[in-house]
Amino acid sequence: MSKNNKIISNIFVKKISEKWNSLMTKSEIEKIWIRVGGSSSRLSFALGLLKNHELLTRVAKDCYYIGDAKNLDFLYWKIVDKIVGLYASFAIIAWEKALEWQMMNQMPPEKLVIFTQDFSARIRLFDNREIHFRTISAGERSGGKNLFSMLKKFVQKHENFKNLRFFLKEISLLEALSMHEKNAWTNEVLILQFLQRYHEKLDTDIFSQIAKYRYIRALNRLRAIAKEQNFQKLYEKILEIIKKDGAGCFVSF
Repeated sequence: MSKNNKIISNIFVKKISEKWNSLMTKSEIEKIWIRVGGSSSRLSFALGLLKNHELLTRVAKDCYYIGDAKNLDFLYWKIVDKIVGLYASFAIIAWEKALEWQMMNQMPPEKLVIFTQDFSARIRLFDNREIHFRTISAGERSGGKNLFSMLKKFVQKHENFKNLRFFLKEISLLEALSMHEKNAWTNEVLILQFLQRYHEKLDTDIFSQIAKYRYIRALNRLRAIAKEQNFQKLYEKILEIIKKDGAGCFVSF
């Protein structure tokens, strides 16, 4: 290595070490490498240099952690947020994890499903967990159109994340109920615990707005549970919504 290249390498390692305990994309690392005098054609060399100094751990495609790899298990959601930023302006946590967040369960799932406007892919993480990016569409009765723009009305931001969004309670519940009726992994106890806590606080107008496009089977499942658990007001409202906004599409369970 020439004297000039050695100087560039030393400066680069110092600059990256100043980012200790942070997540960086490949593009962000490349910008620093070029800024100190490196070239894009030698980026692989630069990444190898960081690995040799035990500064760099690959957490997913084009995403790296600068710091002690032992900390990675505690950074799962920040890693997800960073990866979302690589592929979408923002994305929404879906399936049963949406409801688990409402119940303060932030345990990393083996498979995390995230809705985006138009990006679909499967990303494998450092620990073999996976992120599945998917689009979300209306049912056949409504023409199968993309619903992401509509569902954006029913999300909330979280102060700790830049790119991740979370469904409001009502859509989170419908997501979990959709998984339940597909015999997936949703814990029925979780759904019942949620309803015990929130059945009188749900904004049923949200159910009305979405019923004509999606979640009709989930709403029918909610109707059955509400009747079974004697949540009479919720039962009557869901019954009305299915008749009016769900075109009277009743499903037996």
